[in-house]
Amino acid sequence: MSATHGMTEYAPTDSPYRGRFAPTPSGSLHLGSLFTAVASYLDARSHNGTWLIRMDDLDPPRTQAGAAQHIIDCLTAHGLVSDEPIRHQSACNEGYAQRIQQLIEQNALFPCTCSRQMLKKHSHYPHTCHHNTLASLPPNTEYAWRIHTRDADTLTFGDQLQGCQSHQLLDLGGDFVVQRKDALYAYHLASVHDDAEQGITHIVRGNDLLLSTPQHIFLQRQLNLPQPKYLHLPVLVTPDGHKLSKQFASAALQIDTAVDNLKLVLSLLKQPPPPASMTHCHDVLTWGTEHWNPAALMGIKYITLNA
Repeated sequence: MSATHGMTEYAPTDSPYRGRFAPTPSGSLHLGSLFTAVASYLDARSHNGTWLIRMDDLDPPRTQAGAAQHIIDCLTAHGLVSDEPIRHQSACNEGYAQRIQQLIEQNALFPCTCSRQMLKKHSHYPHTCHHNTLASLPPNTEYAWRIHTRDADTLTFGDQLQGCQSHQLLDLGGDFVVQRKDALYAYHLASVHDDAEQGITHIVRGNDLLLSTPQHIFLQRQLNLPQPKYLHLPVLVTPDGHKLSKQFASAALQIDTAVDNLKLVLSLLKQPPPPASMTHCHDVLTWGTEHWNPAALMGIKYITLNA
């Protein structure tokens, strides 16, 4: 497939397996993040594929000082090392800007001046700014770029664990933002761009991102990019139903219990337990790769941790 705007030429989706783990450095690595990292690593290794780490540090207000390096150090201590140099989204603004320009030239975007307060009462974007153009806005007006989706067909895709998915973008909020009023690029645009630039063929991530996938597929089609294969894992939740996350101050992983952490994750992933005699992360990951069976998680959306 030919590149656009001088970007990378993309491999077809049947190219050798390339997967990734893309944490947000808004805090320390916790068990829920390790759960996803290990699953994506084992899936890549079981296909003799390449496994990458990408730091999704796109949003400076959410980025915690030192968190990116802590995450990398913690992953390394667990034997999870990127096969290629780690990509940082904060260094990729030029590529995102080119994507925005490409969509503008396709008349796929419109400048939106709506505030969050104005949109609170709506279940989806109410088409308020559909007819806006940059020329129609007063000087110095703040605006976000939104993408037109009102005529989008229902998007259907197969997920390796959650089965066939069919969604209408209007039901997921309609026209979505690809660049914010503060000029920061939106997650959907950055994720799609980076996956294409890195040649990602398989995406293994949490089920909490399942409903972001239709937007990603829509953007992939708008930008003429290949569509990876998706596998959405169950989400780890606390006994009271909260997802393990930095938002709920989930405990940071302890490096000195790395082997035990990996064994716990394999158990949570419904995988065969490694021999108790294994005391090295490399051995546990090798065992996990040799016995990897994601079908054991088929159809499961949540896994509740013991109190």
